[in-house]
Amino acid sequence: DNFSQPLLCDFNKMKSVNSILIWHLIQVKLRSDKPVGNKIYKITLSLEELRILTNTIDSYDAKDFKKRVINQAIKDIKKCCNVDIECKSVKKERKTIGYELTLKDKFYIQKNELSTRAKKEIQKAETLHNKKIIRVLN
Repeated sequence: DNFSQPLLCDFNKMKSVNSILIWHLIQVKLRSDKPVGNKIYKITLSLEELRILTNTIDSYDAKDFKKRVINQAIKDIKKCCNVDIECKSVKKERKTIGYELTLKDKFYIQKNELSTRAKKEIQKAETLHNKKIIRVLN
């Protein structure tokens, strides 16, 4: 159920072990999907699961954790995976309990900025893709 097949080429250029671990966790949450075209994904990662994953349970306070682990990983992932990631802290009262990540393709274009012809081509491609999936499921 939680199996993912992340692409090795995404990991090859990463410099930090934490970047690799966090990208792999993101891939598990996305079921190995990657934002392409107009897809936007929002996922929430708890602070506890990130600290356990990166083995930093007692290492940093919340501010330093975000600066030294999260921001560095996001910078590395953006550089290596052609993905744009925005990170927002999730808080309960005044305490950070996790991070909400918004992922989109580095070359993301909003649909309302596309020409009419491009919109029609996208619609045609999505229809064909959906028909193939239906055939496979039946």
